[in-house]
Amino acid sequence: MQQLKDVPERSAKTIAVAFYDESGSPITPTSATWTLTDGLGQLVNSRENVTIDSLSSSVNITPSGDDHIARTTRDENMRCLVIKSIYTSSRTGLPTANNQGVKYLVVDLPQT
Repeated sequence: MQQLKDVPERSAKTIAVAFYDESGSPITPTSATWTLTDGLGQLVNSRENVTIDSLSSSVNITPSGDDHIARTTRDENMRCLVIKSIYTSSRTGLPTANNQGVKYLVVDLPQT
């Protein structure tokens, strides 16, 4: 899972996702969803199997606000975004799963 830069608490984080087939060529999936968990595997803000509606070979996903509330421990502040997609394989003609993910840390804002 790729590690991204930290995000300040309650801030938006736009994550660019590109889809590729088994030979590394860009593809547009037939379906795609994303799920957001913390470093302990607990679901964050009910973000489970969120449908990506406007599919193309690359999309942006933007968790924000309550998706990025800082908690007590590092594991609770870690965010793991998993993207699951299905595309039709050019090699076999069959539906093929393509799963990928990124992780990043939510950091507490300093008190002023």
